[in-house]
Amino acid sequence: MSANEYSVIVVTEEFLSGGTWSRNEYDNPEGPPLQFLQDNASNTTMFQNLSTVDCITAYQNSLVVGRRNILAVTTNRDAGKAMNNTVVRVMSSSPTDVLWDIDPLAWICDDIPGYNSSYLFNTGLKLCDANLVIKSASTWKISNQKIDYCLSEKVSEECKLQFSLNLMIVVISCNVVKMLCLFFTVWKQKQTLVTIGCIAALCITSILLDQGVQSLKQFGQPTSVGALWSMGFGAVNANAILFPGTRSRSTPATLLRSVLLGNLPQVILSFLYLMYNSLYTNMLLAHEWSQFAQVRKALRVTSPTGRQRSTYFLQLPYKYAIPLVISSGLMHWLVSQSIFLAHVTVLTNRGVEDPAADMTTCGYSCIAIIFVIIVGSLMVLAVIATGFRRLDPGIPLASSCSIAISAACHPPQDDVNAAILPVMWGAVEEKNEDVGHCTFTSMEVTPPVKGRLYAGLAGHTSGGKSTAVDLTECGNGGPSWV
Repeated sequence: MSANEYSVIVVTEEFLSGGTWSRNEYDNPEGPPLQFLQDNASNTTMFQNLSTVDCITAYQNSLVVGRRNILAVTTNRDAGKAMNNTVVRVMSSSPTDVLWDIDPLAWICDDIPGYNSSYLFNTGLKLCDANLVIKSASTWKISNQKIDYCLSEKVSEECKLQFSLNLMIVVISCNVVKMLCLFFTVWKQKQTLVTIGCIAALCITSILLDQGVQSLKQFGQPTSVGALWSMGFGAVNANAILFPGTRSRSTPATLLRSVLLGNLPQVILSFLYLMYNSLYTNMLLAHEWSQFAQVRKALRVTSPTGRQRSTYFLQLPYKYAIPLVISSGLMHWLVSQSIFLAHVTVLTNRGVEDPAADMTTCGYSCIAIIFVIIVGSLMVLAVIATGFRRLDPGIPLASSCSIAISAACHPPQDDVNAAILPVMWGAVEEKNEDVGHCTFTSMEVTPPVKGRLYAGLAGHTSGGKSTAVDLTECGNGGPSWV
């Protein structure tokens, strides 16, 4: 984005009608274009007449766009009369003032008792609170002169596309690798590529929010929800930038540092999505497994044969997958509005770009961070609530344990097509009445009988000692999903 340096010129009304002013003092190439301002002050296309309230409100953001120089007009005829000068005072403000421990809104609080324009980041001195000045705007003074109204110079907003060729090559290369991995995964589609994890990012986000709020308090800025919202949702604000006490000039090093820092949360969020997806995958796997003791249905496989069912396209049932994808996308967008690259191109009070004053850093938005915490908390509550759902009783839990799954998959010898037909888990008839046999089969099954021993393999014993167990003790309890 671009932001404007601007000058605040306190003048009498005589200045607007061609009154004299000290050219030796103010007429220089680096100062404000006073002659231009005086010649065009009556041009309503170029200048907007603002009340004191509107004037302070229009310039209370340290990064000013769409406006430039201000003529702060006092109707006090005695101001400057002693020196025969219609210009009482000239002050300046720059977007980069905050980097040099100078309050860019010093001119607004100029006559407030005890105010110091050099706030010095590490001393805790407060920045100007424009909202407090607005409450007493009717008596607003600059240089001990009551300001009656302002003439604000209107300018067009300037923007341009900027990119780093080296970073663009890295991004394109990473996307190509990612695309190849996606194609390879879809082509092979062997297994789920996720692991179980946690959601500790909410704690990190809360800490970042606390640090941001404490920083605003240190600057003397209000921290109510309304004040945070007024700072902008994902908008660059000079009071909400990282490393405000450092000289964040635009160099390749600061650009790379800011890009990496601004995008690091996106990487963390991507891994958390995999963990969250894995957690749901395991719970729904246990849920579908438990249903085989209640309902006969075909197995779900990667490459269906016969009456087998295919796997879900997004690994999860759509009623879970679609909300998860939407919430994940929303979280990525909210995080991008919470911490972001902030590159500010500075234009002088004459409208000329000043490359030496450009700055690159990371900005943050407290209100966006609050929304991240809210949405993230809702996602946490959703997975906890899902975990409290009860599984269908009647079958031991297996999760993804291959030994437990194998033990449940020994159908009778004459059930040769069980794998491609609808199956159900339960007890099958066996000649050995002492030890029963439970398995997946396309034949008729009955629920296990409480107190009876069952084996994974029909009639399986070892060394005269039965390896059967009472499956009903672990199958009828109806455990929760987690």
